[in-house]
Amino acid sequence: MKKICLIPPPSEWGILVTSLVLQIMKRIYGGQCEFTISSSAGWEDGFQQMLTGRPSFAHLHTVSRGQFDEVMCVSDSTVDCRHALSLGASGLVFDGGSIVATEARFSHILSAYFEGQPVISSLPKAFHLDDVIFPNFYTKFSPKMHDRQGVSIANDSLRMAVKSKFFETGRLWHVPVRKSLVKRIEESRTVCALVTDDPVCAWGCASGGGRALLLRSLWSCNPVFGFSDMVEEEILPDGGG
Repeated sequence: MKKICLIPPPSEWGILVTSLVLQIMKRIYGGQCEFTISSSAGWEDGFQQMLTGRPSFAHLHTVSRGQFDEVMCVSDSTVDCRHALSLGASGLVFDGGSIVATEARFSHILSAYFEGQPVISSLPKAFHLDDVIFPNFYTKFSPKMHDRQGVSIANDSLRMAVKSKFFETGRLWHVPVRKSLVKRIEESRTVCALVTDDPVCAWGCASGGGRALLLRSLWSCNPVFGFSDMVEEEILPDGGG
């Protein structure tokens, strides 16, 4: 049984990258592998039952040489990539003063994070897969969509600006951005259309059959999805303030 340790992006949107990579690994290795997610992001335990392969979790700094057959880093964090270099990980590592790819094929991931390329289509290319694969979860969130439009933005002024711009008629339904990522996905599926600045909410709504618009600032670290038929994206002027 092959043991694989994955170091994902520490940001909350890293759960989407994690889900996608685990699906890719499952396709490549079938059932002949065990997954461990090594992260300091603090994702709740509920996600263990949602991710492909039902991975175990370990804190990043408890991972050591010899524990796994392969350690793979797809993180955009300098701290994570420094640690990945010390472990002899494949993927992205910190070397020569910057984050680099250990192999040419992982340059697709570098481009996705640092050159604004679509992350969801870039990840399969890193593993020599040409077909479209979307982040998915074992837990089936049954859409409870009503014929209403919603917004998931914490800032009051921005939320009101969004309401006046994107919602011509009907009541604006406030969809809370929950701390729990599981609940966040569930909440995002209670509306048929959602405007949000949170990529997890955007993907939750879109993957449930709704229409999602993800607002991004120029300096946002959110990944580019690149599939307008799933999630439309719009850059906010002046950073959205």
